[in-house]
Amino acid sequence: MGHSRKIVILDRDDQICEYLTTFIPLLGECEITRAHSAIDFLAKLNAFEPELLVYELNPLYAHARDILRETRKKHPRTHIIVMLPNAKEEASLREEGFHDILLKPVDLTDLSQRIKKALPMEEVVPATQEVARLLVVDDEPGISWFLGENFKQLGLEVHTATDGKEALDLFKKKVCNLAIVDIRMPHITGDELIKLFQESTDPPTPKAIIIITACLGDPSYDLKRLGYPVIEKPMNVKVLEDLILDACQKFNLTLHTS
Repeated sequence: MGHSRKIVILDRDDQICEYLTTFIPLLGECEITRAHSAIDFLAKLNAFEPELLVYELNPLYAHARDILRETRKKHPRTHIIVMLPNAKEEASLREEGFHDILLKPVDLTDLSQRIKKALPMEEVVPATQEVARLLVVDDEPGISWFLGENFKQLGLEVHTATDGKEALDLFKKKVCNLAIVDIRMPHITGDELIKLFQESTDPPTPKAIIIITACLGDPSYDLKRLGYPVIEKPMNVKVLEDLILDACQKFNLTLHTS
């Protein structure tokens, strides 16, 4: 059974980063993190030991060379692909033991081949498909009913709740692998409910959680720290549908077809 491989990318070129975040997941399950500076890169590197680093050694990044050396010293098992803006430093890098080096502009085919060598394609084990089961939680009955009916028509199994306590009871009955959660609710607020989801192992945390709220400007709700997509009310239902259907595809969840 495969494991989730961790990759960190530091490159100022949005096109390269977009390509890598599309290409690398085709090689197997992975977690890709993009850094936006050498210091940001170091912080993310220290958070976990990645299997692959794609590192642009750019003079605009403060301490870029020192951080690259430190990375090699502290994480000797991590494969590092270094991209250089010119050939000036290539010889000295090779002397220090960095052998996977590309010059910019990068040939994406060449980069892809190097990544495939660093991350061999994992054997794909057929997974048993799981039915998409959505829990919709909103203390406005009209909204929970509307969203419930909408997603039923899209082929999901839907359960609705109008407060956090009812939602928690449904969650414990293992009714959901996806959730849409309002924030302001009686008994248990949405952010408290999400924390309880995250702490649970049986049943497991929903594979995808979407937050809906009318309190984006309320400083008492720090929604960014929850780490999930947030849709402000009044909602763009099409955006909400796309997020849920994308999650169904990503996690191989089956939809009912009429």
